[in-house]
Amino acid sequence: MTRRAWAWIAGGVVAVVVVLIGVWIAVNLHRSERTRVFPPNAEARANPLLACSRVLSELGLPTTSAAFLGQLPPVDHLLVLRTTGRLVSPVTSSNLLEWVRSGGHLIVVCPMDDGTRTALRDDIKDGTLALPLAEELGVECVTTNGKSDECAVEFDDEDSTVRFEGPLAFDDTDKRADVATYPLESARLLSISEDRGRATFVASDAWIVRKGLGEHDHAEALWRLAQLDGPRAGALLVYGERAPGLLTLIARYGWMVLVSAGVAIALYFARVGARFGPPLVALDDVRRDFSEHVYATGEFLVRHGATAALLEAPRKELRRKLHVTRPDLADLPREQLTRALSEISRLDARRVERALETKDVAEAELELVVRDLHMLRNAL
Repeated sequence: MTRRAWAWIAGGVVAVVVVLIGVWIAVNLHRSERTRVFPPNAEARANPLLACSRVLSELGLPTTSAAFLGQLPPVDHLLVLRTTGRLVSPVTSSNLLEWVRSGGHLIVVCPMDDGTRTALRDDIKDGTLALPLAEELGVECVTTNGKSDECAVEFDDEDSTVRFEGPLAFDDTDKRADVATYPLESARLLSISEDRGRATFVASDAWIVRKGLGEHDHAEALWRLAQLDGPRAGALLVYGERAPGLLTLIARYGWMVLVSAGVAIALYFARVGARFGPPLVALDDVRRDFSEHVYATGEFLVRHGATAALLEAPRKELRRKLHVTRPDLADLPREQLTRALSEISRLDARRVERALETKDVAEAELELVVRDLHMLRNAL
């Protein structure tokens, strides 16, 4: 056989093998689809309203989020407050009511996670559930039989379908709502105009958190709620119920006290820290003679009128030597002893008496008295 024939045979074998492999793959392999659920990232876990914030921002409403309500936004903003009302103080409620009446739009959304539903049902039965501004606007919290309801929210032009979860509903006792779900005795959403502003109560947050925002008409209903009274300059979404910390409260209500205390401390240190006169020259660290300390001690005693203490030592030494050298004179009365010492030392009797007995010696005479005592001692 020729070389060309062998080439044709080899090519045929390779083609047959490739065909067999293709047939095996077609018979044994098949396509299948799997859905993988990825857990939310750290930001989404911390902020349940993250998707809501991003949707509003994408639609043209600048939105910020906060873990708790600090300072109220301007009255031309939208405020979404995700809360059960447990940590909202009366002062905060009063400020919210004034803010709404000045033109703000408040949306109160009740959280409906697994740990909240049972507690909310018990609070409603006990009559202790109090959402912000609900009582002031004549809105009563009630319970519903269904756990999940799909309701139509009636806006001016058309309705939007929204799915609500949980047992909470609202009773519009004063019939003031202009946007609501029906019946009004157990409405899942109520929006009430108050003076120049608006307050909206939403019974469940399931339709605006995470993937729930993409179902039904949820995103559309959220945008329509945000634009009920016309375009807003911005929005603040508060997703937590943590009360403001001590530092936040001090910075908000006690800044004047802090500034005053800071000024007082600065003035105090400026006063006590001022230097008067030229700086003192550092003294050499040398050892002084002991006689200088004796002289300084004597000068101190003289300056404070304690001359008797200075004369006690030489007088005691004179009496000691008198007992040793002239015991016959030691027991004589004072007058006889004065005359005897005057004859021995040839000092005037008045000087001898002053040296022996005088207690209050003037500073000018102290040196003379000490000298007389020395002369008397040497004369014995």
